[in-house]
Amino acid sequence: MSNDKMMQSLEALLPKCLDDIITINRDKARIQLSADEQLTPMMQPLSSNSVRETLDEWRFITLSSLVGDEFRVRLLGQISRNGMAWFTSAVVHIDLEQGLVQTHNSFYRLGTKGEGEPPFEHLACLCACLHKQGVGEVYGIPHFFY
Repeated sequence: MSNDKMMQSLEALLPKCLDDIITINRDKARIQLSADEQLTPMMQPLSSNSVRETLDEWRFITLSSLVGDEFRVRLLGQISRNGMAWFTSAVVHIDLEQGLVQTHNSFYRLGTKGEGEPPFEHLACLCACLHKQGVGEVYGIPHFFY
């Protein structure tokens, strides 16, 4: 196999958008950018002196179980101070006015907002985190070590 064909084969395995992450059992789960109606119930004023990190290029991501109609909103972005991709635990409350998000484990400050689909580095981080949580094999999520 030529190097060009090998590179094309490898590139075909890499996710280019959120919809590329789940490759099997797509009738049971979905990953997508969060819709306003999923975020609205979480909106409330927040204040915290113990912000874990500031995230740039952030996006709210919804992980939906199509069986039982359940969903969880998470925050995907990159740490401002070092540019490392980051995926949070489930979002509990959002205060866009103050630029704060409370998850099950921490508070985050929102820096610059990302637009459209996440960049490849964020998709790779998301894949690695989902494998660590034990759902990678079930949904055919590409393997990444992050």
